[in-house]
Amino acid sequence: MTITNTLFNLGDLDHSLNVMAERQYPQNFPHQDLWTKTDAIIKWISVLERFQELYPDNGVKVVDLGCARGCVPHIIDSWGYDVTGVDTPVCGGRLDHDCEGSNVTMVNSNAFDWFPTVEDESIDVFIDLCAYAHFCGPSGVCPDGEQQFTKIFREINRCLKPGGHIIISSDVNMNTDVGEFMRPSAIIALAKQQGLSLVGRWTNRKKNLFKVPNFSYLNVCRLTFVKNA
Repeated sequence: MTITNTLFNLGDLDHSLNVMAERQYPQNFPHQDLWTKTDAIIKWISVLERFQELYPDNGVKVVDLGCARGCVPHIIDSWGYDVTGVDTPVCGGRLDHDCEGSNVTMVNSNAFDWFPTVEDESIDVFIDLCAYAHFCGPSGVCPDGEQQFTKIFREINRCLKPGGHIIISSDVNMNTDVGEFMRPSAIIALAKQQGLSLVGRWTNRKKNLFKVPNFSYLNVCRLTFVKNA
């Protein structure tokens, strides 16, 4: 299995749209609007595919940090996994969703209020879809870059079982190492400082890159980290 960590290009978008249509995700896991937004589609499909690569059999405990109304945790739940979604309206999130029959445990909490309730080395997989950059205290969004990334990676490392993963698909700004959206190399360095190793290597694509609609300075990347056993 070859794990790739890279910026998405337009070919990745075409692939994601095809997978979405073939698996009838919008019909089986409805959402009021995000299945119509290309940035959500490419993030969702990329995390789902990476999860299936790493965990082809069920039996692991999965947490979606900053899940809001996203469909990814409910799709993974339908595959037979134990899934928890964490978010709170206090920070602008939402826990309601349109995925009927889902068994996902929805937790109404700020991430940093929820982490202290979690036992050490009790989670197999964290997934995050462009949420972790926004985590802060009760006030909500707090784009202070390095401080927030350090806090979130420290807690993820504590909660992950040895050999456990965090799969991230997020907006990134390739022109800065600070702030809410920073270049992947800076994120990778901060994760490493907290004991999380990149799985595979980083490949910096430069051609035909996917841009977040209405935010031409933002690309989208996928990163996969592991807690060393």
